[in-house]
Amino acid sequence: MNIVLTSARLFHIVVAICAIEGQVHAAAVAQARSSDLDAGPYFAYDIISVANGAYVDVAEGPDFDHIYIAADPRNFDSAWYLDLTEEEGTYTIECFNLPYSLTVDNSTQGPNPLRLASRYHDLPPLLLQVVPAGGEDYVVKVANEDLLWTLYGDENKIQLLPASGEMTQHWRFVITDNT
Repeated sequence: MNIVLTSARLFHIVVAICAIEGQVHAAAVAQARSSDLDAGPYFAYDIISVANGAYVDVAEGPDFDHIYIAADPRNFDSAWYLDLTEEEGTYTIECFNLPYSLTVDNSTQGPNPLRLASRYHDLPPLLLQVVPAGGEDYVVKVANEDLLWTLYGDENKIQLLPASGEMTQHWRFVITDNT
């Protein structure tokens, strides 16, 4: 078996080893780029809307059982994990603060708002692809479908809509230690 180490993967291995040993090196942190989407157990990401510069975070629904995903300027930054799935090139995305993966809520009106699967695990996690969109931008799409994360409405909820090419569908992934 051949193992190929790119500079980005080697950098992530070094940072992971330093983190395990309790060492933090500011010079190493400054080198992390949002284009390094090597999902793994040692990396968490801030996901930032290109359209409004806001961090993706959770927002409780009025029934307090459905926790929706929003990118509102009033939000705090919240760390997210990208977990590789068995289907090549797909991830589930999980909030660091709450142990639930993202899913979609078909029970509400509107274009399928994203939400966290509830504590009852009533819906399976949504398989997502993170696709380069130029520069440091990405689009997040439902695997094998034309449905992209889209910043939508006054509440800045993230919903699933067909590709439009608008900045409301562009996201940045920045490695964070805010976990």
